[in-house]
Amino acid sequence: DTMIEDKTDLDWSYPNIVLTLSADGWGGPWGKISKYNSFMDEQTRFTAFKLFYRWDEPLMTPKEALGIDGYGEGAFIEVTPNLVIYQ
Repeated sequence: DTMIEDKTDLDWSYPNIVLTLSADGWGGPWGKISKYNSFMDEQTRFTAFKLFYRWDEPLMTPKEALGIDGYGEGAFIEVTPNLVIYQ
């Protein structure tokens, strides 16, 4: 919640623009899922999850990234992202 400074001062009056919180970091699925789940909850209106072809090992499947399938023994995305970014 401290990542966005002066959050209360944001101008929310643009009807076609919404804030999307994105979990952006490279690494293994366990760490990425854990960090995403700690940042996002049902109160977060729009969420995104970023995957890196080059640096994520192993690269999560689309179903894992959406929380449809878990990774390994029960590591699930808890809030389905509105956007999955592949870089």
